[in-house]
Amino acid sequence: MDDRLSLYEERSMSMCVEATFDFIRIHIMTWLRLGAVLLLPVCMLLSLAVFTIDNDEFLNDTRWNLGFSWGDDDDTPFVFWLLEMLALWAVMMLVYALLFAAADRKLPSSMRGMVHYVRRAAVRSLVSAIVLFVLLWAFFSFRSWFPVVPLLVILVPMSLVPPVWMMEDCSFFTAVSKGLRLGFSSWFSLFFMVLMVILIGGIITLVVNVPWIILQTILTEIVPVNGESGGGLLFIKWVIYVFTVLAYFCGLMVCSLVLLSCVFHYGSVSERVDDASLESDIEHFEQL
Repeated sequence: MDDRLSLYEERSMSMCVEATFDFIRIHIMTWLRLGAVLLLPVCMLLSLAVFTIDNDEFLNDTRWNLGFSWGDDDDTPFVFWLLEMLALWAVMMLVYALLFAAADRKLPSSMRGMVHYVRRAAVRSLVSAIVLFVLLWAFFSFRSWFPVVPLLVILVPMSLVPPVWMMEDCSFFTAVSKGLRLGFSSWFSLFFMVLMVILIGGIITLVVNVPWIILQTILTEIVPVNGESGGGLLFIKWVIYVFTVLAYFCGLMVCSLVLLSCVFHYGSVSERVDDASLESDIEHFEQL
């Protein structure tokens, strides 16, 4: 993948979605293997936190809400929020390590060869993850205080700040300024593109979660939970834990698709507004 030929190219909303899934289709095995290395440990910790929060009521319904838990919930331990931020960091490292490796046209076949690109993406991904996590937390925590629409208007363009910060050699404040400028200039296409990718990923996640839903029904409705826990109930708990890990993993992989689609949207808008590929060619010519 040549980043200046395939990334910085004007695309419509549907073409950005198509480019996202084409990229994943080409690098599917590396995406899955690197995703397993970076995301599975976090998914296991998140699933373990799900099982230990309010341990005196194992079948508390709120515990089974897959994905991130937002809102005014004072009972949620700080470590759970920390794990969620760590998961977002891991997703960003996954996306940008793949992009950096593909841009060099030598995507390694082994995980050892990807270590260099993961390290390259680690620091800036951490900064981006913290900023996005704080914004998302503020959006879901204060939506009862402020109208949702103004918060959403600001949140959508902010999704282009990480691509600018990661793909360009600039300061963080420059990335925020440019990301907001590009985001506001293409707000509607960005919003509906992210919505489309989330919808497609949600369908995939739903298919994967069907066994988990069935097992949850068995545990809550069929197996008696009063009294002593037998071996059968313990087995079902462990099976549900495994499928909870799988559900978290699937959800985070969908998040990586959303972030990747934002990167292609950034390349398209940057080419249309700033002629990014033309500026790159001029700089390369001057270096020669």
